[in-house]
Amino acid sequence: MNDNADRQRLAESVRPDSQEAFREIVRRHLAPVHPAAVRRGVDRHLVADLAQGVFAALARPEDPRKSAR
Repeated sequence: MNDNADRQRLAESVRPDSQEAFREIVRRHLAPVHPAAVRRGVDRHLVADLAQGVFAALARPEDPRKSAR
């Protein structure tokens, strides 16, 4: 897979009927989030919370005001 495929999945994932695209993004990118957080000094007990926050932020639709700039 490449970045273009991930961008396409992310665009699809914001549609209410396309949770599968988002699940695939999480499946592919969850594993690297954990060690990256630990390398940054995040407490190991908080890594799961941080990962959840990362993907929750990713799942939110972009603020249309930001893209207008």
